[in-house]
Amino acid sequence: MPSYIIPYKPRKHQAQLHRKVKRFNVLPCHRRFGKSYFSLAETLKKCFECELPNPRYFIISATYSQVKKIHWDNLKFLTKNIKGTQYHETELRCDMVGGRRIQLLGADGSSVDSLRGIYADGVILDETQLLHRDLLNKVLRPALVDRHQMDKKSGWMIAIGTPSGHNFFYDLYMKNKSHKDWFVKKYTVEDTKIIPKDELGSLKSMMSPEEYATEFLCDFDAGVVGGIYTKSMQVVDDEKRVTTVPHIPELPVTTFSDIGFRDAFSIVFIQKVGSAIHVIDHLEHAGESIEYYANKLKEKPYTYDNHYAGHDIVVTELGSGKSRQEIASNLGWFIQPVLKLKIEEGINALRLSLKRCYFDKDKCDYLINCLKQYRWKKNALGEQTSTPHHGTESNSCDAMRYMATGLNESSDWSSKLNYGPSGIV
Repeated sequence: MPSYIIPYKPRKHQAQLHRKVKRFNVLPCHRRFGKSYFSLAETLKKCFECELPNPRYFIISATYSQVKKIHWDNLKFLTKNIKGTQYHETELRCDMVGGRRIQLLGADGSSVDSLRGIYADGVILDETQLLHRDLLNKVLRPALVDRHQMDKKSGWMIAIGTPSGHNFFYDLYMKNKSHKDWFVKKYTVEDTKIIPKDELGSLKSMMSPEEYATEFLCDFDAGVVGGIYTKSMQVVDDEKRVTTVPHIPELPVTTFSDIGFRDAFSIVFIQKVGSAIHVIDHLEHAGESIEYYANKLKEKPYTYDNHYAGHDIVVTELGSGKSRQEIASNLGWFIQPVLKLKIEEGINALRLSLKRCYFDKDKCDYLINCLKQYRWKKNALGEQTSTPHHGTESNSCDAMRYMATGLNESSDWSSKLNYGPSGIV
């Protein structure tokens, strides 16, 4: 195989990183680190080192538009000197000599689901803080197995991004520091020193301390800017209401679900104990059928009184001609839609509910982090809007919002109570 020279000269910190990567890598990096060029160059290097037939590599970001904007032009630029290279604009696919292929994918579409059952020689997770954990656990990690068995240099993964609180990226970073097959390292501006001090001083003066700590010091624990439930959850922590919350067999369990299509499907399990709300369990996955969740509910050791979900559960699906409520009902899972409120009203209702909530620290750890990370969306000018940002934390927060609505948590005591038929799985 002939050698190729690509138009990429790594900076000192990037060159060091190219030498240190292992099979699995978690790399929280500050803004302007050069993550996209590093990722593409590392992928191309491994692509032409691979001796297996038809190597396949995937670079994945949260959305199709994001991965295209960040990587597509750079990929074409870096591969322009490789003879015979073909570009497929719609599929964001780069086909090269010897059957080599690099493809860009957005986690918001069906393209990622198409990876189920096929192989990958290497995967880049870009802006990992915006991705859902099931993407790696259920889709990508199995895809890396076969090629690694054939060649120990294949079947690798790099998760790179900038911290944004405690989420999937944080879990990858914290849980894999001591594993021998993993290279886990944080790169702050103090480590790379690539941004001049006067520029950093200017950035500090323009940004809040939380923003600067997150974006340039890679601080996973910096407060979430524009957090919707930040103050409410701080009170929950201060009052030590994240604790061991056991299931009480004598009391019924009520569930509240946010039922997604390609998004995650989130279910919150609560028990009302006097005036307190015990959040005893939480279930969230992506890419599974309604039947999967109906069976999961049956496996739990709970006696249910009611099941609730968002009002869109009654909307008829184009494919089946049935609503998701009907599909669930046929499986013995009788779900009622909660009252439809404006999203701001639902958020205020949940803020009231959180004053009475106790969370099980083990079963609800992911849910708690989602509530802490939920934040307002920013517009193109960087200004905070009145619309919540849609991210991996949204589904769990929506399920909790439905809980507040279903329990009729409202400051308007004239609101109509909603009594629906009971359903027990």
